[in-house]
Amino acid sequence: MDRPVILELNKQRWRCSNCHSTCTATTPVVSTNHAIGHGLATHVLKLASSKSLPAKTIASLTGISTNSVQRILTANIHPHASRRLPINLCFDEFRSTHGSMSFICIDADTHKSVKVLSDRLNRTIKQFFLSQYSTADGPRFNASSWT
Repeated sequence: MDRPVILELNKQRWRCSNCHSTCTATTPVVSTNHAIGHGLATHVLKLASSKSLPAKTIASLTGISTNSVQRILTANIHPHASRRLPINLCFDEFRSTHGSMSFICIDADTHKSVKVLSDRLNRTIKQFFLSQYSTADGPRFNASSWT
């Protein structure tokens, strides 16, 4: 029988008298810099998958905010990428973290992101498309036209 358990955890910090650095106590129940335990996150995922409850209902059942439920679901549920390329694609490069340039591919019809790559090098882009999509798609995917 599942019974709710409330753990009240406080941070414990220690300071070294020699070097004045600090360290914090850790526990396997909660990840570092998080307030929601692994058990509660697992319970949220079970409610979402088995009962198909909306985030607001899950939040009221578990006692956490709707945004926390959304964060847990987003971090743990990964949608499967389509195995077929959209017919119309848009490509662009943009400045991402630390001034480096990244590559983005978007479905031109639905405006949904197909993939964001960490760099815009031709080699990386070719490697991604050749590893993820089949050249058997014929005219939809013609790798031989890339130079």
